[in-house]
Amino acid sequence: MMRTMYATEVETKNASEKILRQCVDDIKAEIVKKRSENKSSYFARGTRGHLELKEEQTISAQDREKILEVLLS
Repeated sequence: MMRTMYATEVETKNASEKILRQCVDDIKAEIVKKRSENKSSYFARGTRGHLELKEEQTISAQDREKILEVLLS
C-alpha cells in the first residue's frame, strides 16, 4: 500500500514538473518571438531604432513580475 502511495506521489510530482517545464518553454518562445519582432522593427526604423531596441530588450522588474505571476497561475 505504501509503495502504491509513493508511486502515485512521484507520478503527480512528475506531471507537475512537466507542466512547469512546458510553461517555461512557452514563455521562452514568446520572448524569442517578441525579440524577433523588435529586431525586424529595428531594421525598418534604421539607426534611430538601435537605441529603442536596446531599451525594449531589457526586461524590467515589472515584466519579470508579470512573467512570474503567469507561471504561478
